[in-house]
Parts: sequence; C-alpha cells; structure tokens
Amino acid sequence: MTIAELEKLGLELSPHKTEICEPEKPVEFLGLELGIKPGTSIYGLTISTKQISKIREQFTSHHDLDSIVSKGLDLGKLLRRLDNMKAGYRVAYGVADNRDELYQQLDQWTQNCVQKIFSSIFGTAVIEGLTRNQRSFLMLP
Repeated sequence: MTIAELEKLGLELSPHKTEICEPEKPVEFLGLELGIKPGTSIYGLTISTKQISKIREQFTSHHDLDSIVSKGLDLGKLLRRLDNMKAGYRVAYGVADNRDELYQQLDQWTQNCVQKIFSSIFGTAVIEGLTRNQRSFLMLP
C-alpha cells in the first residue's frame, strides 16, 4: 500500500513512528526484531539484544532486599512476582526464533534473584555451605 492509497482512506504515516528501510535492514518493533536470518534469505523474528537487556534489568531490580521490602514484598510475593514476570515474557515473546534462549535466561535470572536475596540475609558463606538438597529446596542453583 502506498502513501497515496493511505491518504485516500484518510490515514497517514507518523514520521515519528514510521521507518521505511531496505529489506536487508532489521527493524525492531515492541522488542522484536524482524530481519533476515543469518546465512539465509528467510525472514525471522528475534528478541532484540536491547530488549533482552531491559528484561534482565527488570529481574536485577529485585536483587536488593531493602528495595523489595519497601515495595511490600515478602518471599512468597517475590517468588510469585518473578514467576508472573517469567510467564508474561514467555507469552509475549513465544513467537521469537530465539525464545528458548530467553526462557533459559529467565530461569537463570530468577535463580539469581533468589540467591542474591538469601545471600544478603544469611551471608554468602552460609549459602555456599548448603547441601544439594538444601539448595534445591531454596530454589538455588
């Protein structure tokens, strides 16, 4: 559809939101990047590295005990929030070609949050001294 055809329908392109580019250039929208898969002529959707960094920041914001407590979260609420975040990102980016990598990172970031919180309460030495069963029970790697 051309710009003239859009105008006939009473529609217009926003110069702030519209990007017209070469077919080879990847385009990002809502954290997904549409581009040609490496070594092929096939287009694919991937979660952009910029978006993955933003998602990671959302998880690392839950590493600080004082911050978590100030938000009215206890351990149960924190774990539910982390699970809800993981579920939301899995649904939002389930169509991406690199979703499995994101899923692994989500699990790792969740474990990191739990480990940081427990370490801040009990100390790193105590956490490192836990048995495999104790670590597993506390959701630690």
